[in-house]
Amino acid sequence: MVFALAGYGPEDLSVQVCGSRVTISSSNQLPPVEEERKPKQVVSHGVVNRGIARRNFKVSYFISEEFESDLISARMNKGLLTLIIPHKSNQEVKNISILNK
Repeated sequence: MVFALAGYGPEDLSVQVCGSRVTISSSNQLPPVEEERKPKQVVSHGVVNRGIARRNFKVSYFISEEFESDLISARMNKGLLTLIIPHKSNQEVKNISILNK
């Protein structure tokens, strides 16, 4: 799973696993954006650029039983948070016959 989180660093984020639920949130330590520090809206060559604003957030995802939620790892690189969730090793592959009707 990959999340685009430009403006956040590893120290700003929290990844928690509880059973089959993975929760990603910003830390509660994010300073509020002061009025004079808010990203300014700039129009340049017909493109509106609002800058990067960091806000507190929290999202959760349920992971299928096919994956090892106990072995989840995370890394952050250039604004992308990547969660690596390995498959369980004892999965059985079942071939399905395709009928022609």
